[in-house]
Amino acid sequence: STQGVSSAASDVYKRQIPDGYTSAEFAQKLLDEANVVVTPGNGYGPAGEGYIRLSLTISDDQIDEGLRRLSQMRGAG
Repeated sequence: STQGVSSAASDVYKRQIPDGYTSAEFAQKLLDEANVVVTPGNGYGPAGEGYIRLSLTISDDQIDEGLRRLSQMRGAG
């Protein structure tokens, strides 16, 4: 499930990653396969491992495009 955390600068969402990946491995997979940048959860300490973070600091059109790419990636694999 997705948890939203509001901050003064942006909206940040934490999402659990699929089994079989570290947070860094899954972040790299998203970059390589969907050209979408996320932050590995382990960058926020040991409790962040197993999660990625998405920060919505870009335009709505760019967010829509990133979500489209992620959706296509999910459908392909």
